[in-house]
Amino acid sequence: MTRLDLPHVDLNLRVVFDLLMQERDLRRAAERLFLAPAQVSGALARLRRQYDDPLFVPAGPYLQPTPRALALTAIGQIAPFDPSISREVLRIGMSDDAELGLLPQLQRHLHAVAPHVVLVVRRTQHQTLARQLNAGEITVAIAYVGELPPGIRQRRLRRSRSLLLRGDGQGAPLSLVDYAARPHALVSGVGDLHGFIDDELRQRGLSREVRLVVPQFHGLAGLLRGSAMVASVPDYTAPALLAEGGVRVEELPFAAPRFDLSMAWSASREVELAPVQRWLREAISTCLGEVAEEGVEIA
Repeated sequence: MTRLDLPHVDLNLRVVFDLLMQERDLRRAAERLFLAPAQVSGALARLRRQYDDPLFVPAGPYLQPTPRALALTAIGQIAPFDPSISREVLRIGMSDDAELGLLPQLQRHLHAVAPHVVLVVRRTQHQTLARQLNAGEITVAIAYVGELPPGIRQRRLRRSRSLLLRGDGQGAPLSLVDYAARPHALVSGVGDLHGFIDDELRQRGLSREVRLVVPQFHGLAGLLRGSAMVASVPDYTAPALLAEGGVRVEELPFAAPRFDLSMAWSASREVELAPVQRWLREAISTCLGEVAEEGVEIA
């Protein structure tokens, strides 16, 4: 073959090529095809001979497509992605707060428009998402992203505000002084004892005492329930935490900064994963993107 004419290749080989491009893993591609890995390996060998190119080369635990393979993908995607019939495996990363507050909404949306796709969710955070994206463990990350290295793109989904979560039975909203005097719980995936709340209090001549640090928002309501401890939580996690019962939310007693929840992906993978990944990013934006504040019920 002297031209890049992937659309004319044997259909069975085309399916193998497409799945290897999606999975970047021979074993996973074989599982999706209900074939033995040796059969997929044999199909890849035929493709390599036909195109006189390795097409996929080992890169750590994954297969990295060659420039020739990327070019074949670019001209070979002749049909648009059809979510109504697709059985794609979509691998996304979500931070703990996004998973708790937004995954149910996203899962319902994807099931409605793409009822046969499989959604695989991995835990991510801003310290690890670039590595996960570049390694192909996930194709999209939903998290607070911070500073990103070159080659990673991002799009803001929403700007969130922090709310005060408390589990005691007292009715009056806390004053700034009372809030600072309370024992605090802090959510930190890396075990930090310092957060933005400390910076805000310091600017006002106050400090707080952190009594509990946990790695995730899941279960936080149960830890605060019946105690004097308070915590700050993103607004989009508040409904899920309130649903656990025994806690309530109120506004923080000061004007807190807002934070961007964003979607990130590897720019180097945009061509090879189009059009399904472009569709996925648009679906995430549609479902989780900036909306008029629904107004979490404040006690």
